[in-house]
This record gives sequence, structure tokens and C-alpha cells, in this order.
Amino acid sequence: MEFTPEQKKEAFKKLPPILRNFMLSDDFTRDLSATGKDNSLLLDKLGLLEDEVFMVLYGLKQSADFVPSIEKRLAIAHEAAIRIGEQVNRTIFLKIREKMQEADSAESQMPKEEAPSNDRDQILSEIENPAPAVHPISAADQTIPGPAKPREIVPEPSKDAVSKDFIAEKMKAPVNMPTKYASDPYREPLA
Repeated sequence: MEFTPEQKKEAFKKLPPILRNFMLSDDFTRDLSATGKDNSLLLDKLGLLEDEVFMVLYGLKQSADFVPSIEKRLAIAHEAAIRIGEQVNRTIFLKIREKMQEADSAESQMPKEEAPSNDRDQILSEIENPAPAVHPISAADQTIPGPAKPREIVPEPSKDAVSKDFIAEKMKAPVNMPTKYASDPYREPLA
């Protein structure tokens, strides 16, 4: 049975993140390429083998049908299909199984979070009557909240003085003039 690309995408999205990451990793590609090289598979047959591996990992095909599927799809001898199936099982499927078991054991060792013991009425009142939001910086205040420190009051220079200083500074800077060319470097007609 052939599957559409949409069906494959949906099956990929349903996979656990660990499995998706492994399928997109360099280890997976390297192991699959090694399997193809060890069994003298050409690039087109390697792509078909990869597709069959994905179908099993997606859950769209049964793992028991893997060897007959690659035998038929790759048009290879039964012994070669068995040899490829064993190598894929050893290099890819067992690695995935180990990663999934590691993830399950790590997940079971994590402490379970307890649900907060708030009263139902308190939660409902917070939802129904939310506290007004107070922004830490108001438009009228123009100050940034922080630790209070005694500071000197320094008068701010006026905007005109700041702009005049800025312009004077720019006027003092040296100006780099563009070089004159005898002919146009872009071969455009000169006027």
C-alpha cells in the first residue's frame, strides 16, 4: 500500500520527540548509509530502503513485514533482504529502542509535581475578578524602578544644546572624498 506525503507528515508529527530527533540526526543517516554500502545498494535503492524504514518507524507498516517489503520493493534476493533486515535491526531499530528506554527511565526518575492545593472558590474569584495590571514604567513617571539610591540632581541640557554639540562634532570630523575615475568603472556612459 502506498501512502501519501500528507499521511507520512501526520505520522511523523505523532511520533515522540526523541524518535523524531533521532530520525533527523546524522547517526541515523550514517547508519543507513553504512547499511547500503555494506550491501552494495545503489542510491535509488538506498532511498527506497530509507522509505521502508520510515514506514515501520511511523507505524504505517508492521515490523514483521519489513523484510518481505524490502525484498519486493528493492527487487533483491530473499537472503540479501534478510541480511539487510538484520543489519537495520541491529544498527537502527535497537538504537531507537535503547533511546526510548533511556527516556522512559529518565522520565520515571523525575519527581512528580504535586497539584496546587488552592481552593476552588479562590481560583474562580481570581478568574472572575482579575487584579488590575500595573505596568512597572508609566508614561507619566519616566523613571525606571530599581533600588533607591541617593543621587545628585543634575540639570539636563536642552535639546538645542545637544543638537548643536552633535552637529559641531560631525563638522570637525574629516571627510573622505570619493576618488575620481578617468573612466566609469561600471562602464556606464558619462554625461
